[in-house]
Order: sequence, then C-alpha cells, then structure tokens
Amino acid sequence: MQSYSTSTNTSGDQCIADNTVSTCSNLNVGQGTTSYVESDSALDREFSEDAEHIQKPFTHETAAKLNRLRNQEHSLIYRLPPELLAEILLLAVDWRLWSVEQLRPLASVSTSWRDTILSCTRFWSVMDALASEKARRTAMKRNPEGPVDLWCKGRPSASALESFINDVKTIKQTRLRSVVCDYREEMSEFMKWLQDQNSAFIDVLITNDCTSSVPVHLELSSEGPALRHIDIRAVILPWQSPRLTNLRTIHLAYLRFSAPQVNHLYTILSSSPELERLSLVSVGAADGESPGSLPATARLIELPVLKTLVFEVAGTIAQEVIPLIRASECHTVIADGGVVLEPREPIMKLIAKPITLSDTLMLRMEDRNGTFIHIFSGPSLSDSRVYWVRDRPGVNVKIAIPSARVLSMFWNWLDSTLLSYGGTIPITSLDVEWTEQDFPFPFSLLEHCPVLTRLRFSDDFGTILHPLIQFLGANGTPNLEYFRFFAKTIPNLEDCVSDTKEMLERRYPPSTDEVDADEAKALPVFRLPQALVNALQQRGVSTSLNFGKQINGPTMFGRLLGL
Repeated sequence: MQSYSTSTNTSGDQCIADNTVSTCSNLNVGQGTTSYVESDSALDREFSEDAEHIQKPFTHETAAKLNRLRNQEHSLIYRLPPELLAEILLLAVDWRLWSVEQLRPLASVSTSWRDTILSCTRFWSVMDALASEKARRTAMKRNPEGPVDLWCKGRPSASALESFINDVKTIKQTRLRSVVCDYREEMSEFMKWLQDQNSAFIDVLITNDCTSSVPVHLELSSEGPALRHIDIRAVILPWQSPRLTNLRTIHLAYLRFSAPQVNHLYTILSSSPELERLSLVSVGAADGESPGSLPATARLIELPVLKTLVFEVAGTIAQEVIPLIRASECHTVIADGGVVLEPREPIMKLIAKPITLSDTLMLRMEDRNGTFIHIFSGPSLSDSRVYWVRDRPGVNVKIAIPSARVLSMFWNWLDSTLLSYGGTIPITSLDVEWTEQDFPFPFSLLEHCPVLTRLRFSDDFGTILHPLIQFLGANGTPNLEYFRFFAKTIPNLEDCVSDTKEMLERRYPPSTDEVDADEAKALPVFRLPQALVNALQQRGVSTSLNFGKQINGPTMFGRLLGL
C-alpha cells in the first residue's frame, strides 16, 4: 500500500473560505448598511486598516486556493482520490528516461498534480548514477522509507560512479527493490557491494558490457523474496536458487558458459505459472559442459499467460523444453539459431495463435541438412529491457519434414488448430517458396485467408501451378490484387493454359465500357511464367485485363529479386 504525505491542506482551504463568508455575513448588509455608512470615521478607518492588514499576506494564496476549490467543484479529475490520480500520473511517466526534470512538466500542470507527485513516494524510487547529487538527494528526501530502484546505466564518470556508490550505501538493504546495471570493469566495486545487498531484490536487470572474457557472477542471497523479472546478459546466476520461482519475465542472453542446464530451466519454468515472457538468446553449454537432461518424471509446463516465447539457442535445450510448454495465449513464437523443431501437435498449437494475429505469412520449403519448412509471419522483438518491452506478434520457426506423409499430418494439425481459433486469419500477403516436387502444397490453407490480396509463389518445378489456377478458378481468394508465380518449367502447359483462360474470363469478364486510368489501377496484376503468357496471347482471352499491363511475365529486375 502506497503511503502519501499530506501536502495539500484542503481543510485549511475550506477554513479560509468559511472565514471569508463569515466576515461578509457579520457585516449584516441587509440591516446595517445605513449604520455602516453613518458610523464614526475613526472607527471606519480603524476597521479598514485592520482588514487590509489581515488580507494583505493572504491575498494571492487565498485566491489560488479559492481557484482550486472552484476547479474541484467543476472538474471531475479534481474529484479523483489522490491514490487514483497518482496511478494515472505514473502511467504518464516514461520510466525508461526517468529524471527529476522529466517530472517537472507534469508537476507544472496544476497545484493538485504537483502535490500528488511530491507526496507519492513511487515517483521518487529511482537512484540514478547519471543523475546529479542534488537530484538524488531530492529523491531520497521525497522517498525516505519506500522501495528504491538502483540505476547504474550508460557510462557515468568515475567521480559520478563513486558518488553514486556512496549514496546507495546509505540506504537500508531491505529497501532495495531492483537493480538496472550496464556493467563495466570500473563498476567492480558496485558489483561486489551487490553480492551482499540483494536479499530484498525482486528485479535483476544486468548487462555485462565488459569486453573481456571474464565472466560476471551475481550470487543471489538464499534469503529473500522470489524474483519477479530477470534480464541477464552475459551474467551468471545460481540457477538452482530458490528465488528463481514465480517469475513473470525471463530474458537470458549471451551465456556461453555456466548457462542453465535443461533440468534447471525446467524447474524454473514449472514453478513460474505467471510467466509472461520467456526469451533465451545465444544460451548454451560450452565445450565440456553438460547440457543436462529432463527429469524422468517431467510433466507439461503450463504457462497460461505467456505472451512471448523466444529460443534462439543451439543444442538440445529447445528440443527438450519447447514441446512441453502449453501456452494458449502466446502471440510471439521464435525458435531460431539453428533450431529445427520436430513436427508435433503441441508445436502446431503453439504457433497457430501467432499466425492468426499476423497480416503476412511466408512459407519456405528448404533442404539443408534435411528437409524442413520455414514459417515466418514477421514477428519482432524489442531490445528494451523487460520493464519496457513491446514485442510484435508473429511466428518464426522451422519444422522438420522428413516425408510427404509427415507434411500431410502437419497441415492437418495446423488446419484443425486454426479452425479452433475461428477458421479465418487476417493474412493479406502470402509468400510461398516450394522446392520439393514430391511435397504437395496444402491449398486448404488458402481457404483460411479470405482477405488475402497478395499471393506470390516460387516453384522451380511448376507442379503447383495447375492446382493453384484451379483453386483461383473456383473463386478462391476473391480479393486478390497481385498474383505472381515463378517456375523454371511447366510440366502440363496445355492444361494450365486452358484453366488459366477459363479463370480469367470468368473472374474478370470484358467490360462493356471503356476502362479509365483509376479503374485500371484497381485491376489485379498477374505475373505468370513467360511461356504461359505467350500461350495465352496466342489462344486469345476475353477479359478486361490487358496483356502487358495486368497480365505479363516477370521483368528482369523482378527475376533478380524473385518478384
């Protein structure tokens, strides 16, 4: 519960207002006007002097307070409880760039906002190494007993760092809530001090910016609360610590030695049901280190509120852990860094929701050290620390496809999972690169994309072209604006010519009126293999589309870029 000091004297304001009214009432204007005018001049002069003497010191202050009372009566925001107003103002602060100066514009809006900011200790929790000594003294004065967040970011000078360390040493250990630190060699004294002062920490965000290969360790005290957020980059923690439970965010990066083993990670995740973000980047066992293994009785890892899952790691850690995760609300899934996942139904359920939240999708069949399909829908990860991270939904995974039968199973799983999310996905742009003629493309996927406007295929063998033309001829993807198909060969050219001619004439019949420039721009564009375009021109097509404008082959520039 946040404590507030009483900076505003509302009762005092009301007292001043009451006194003003009482003075006017005591004049008894209704009956005493004549008496007041005809009163003795000496008494009149004495009263006037007394009134001026009383009024003078309070004129400006009273006017301000009366204005405040008027605002409170007529503006709803002034009727908010101070705790609620403080919550609103805290949301208006950019905590990535906190400073006393940043609070000044908010505090300048009104006296009420100023008093709220000055009295709420949560605005003054940061002790920043880059701030001036005066700013830190102000923060300590405004927050004499509340939680403290230690910031040692950027590159403070040696004198600023020394002053900062001296200031934080005066703070009780039980008040230290979090540390955000960009570690460098000259901060070794600060890191040494942290080893014995972290028993109250709930957030640990440390990046090792040191260029040397010397590892940086933070020995967590076994006594203390469970951590809430950890964002560790090239810093080693005791991975079996009892405080690594009930975590809400985990970001581990650039751990090439003393990384958590598979069993450690399993224990951490299994004991953190409220986990919202899990990110492992360049984490793996070094040469000679054991990656560990799952316990014999490993159960599913239920993470019902997980939003982001990132495994950019090498080795077996992703293969062991990801299939156990159940996260129905996950909207960003990335498994990169050489990770190729096995085609299992839980994997399909994990990637389905991110696909339903995407507007672009890329499918690429690749054959490098085994055949796999690369599924990418444009996710992006924020490089900010976990406090301020905003990830973009999407999926980026590779799924092993050892045979056509496995591919068929994979599509069936994905199809049924997409149906469970409503059956339609907002994909407007689909890119497909298919290099294996023995692996059929699942056209049922296109049925889930009713708003698809751009469709681009690259199929060296041309085996997909004919069934794709048949799909479009059945009025598939009715909103299509751009279609491109690249193939080196067309195995069934005559069938493709007949069905393409029928599709174009049915979907885009000739117009009885002359098509103006704006209408021409709205017509779809078909970039087809040149052999097919030539054959269509020789056959003749009765359509509103124009050869050379809407129907043409790939340009030289387009062939170079794959467009």
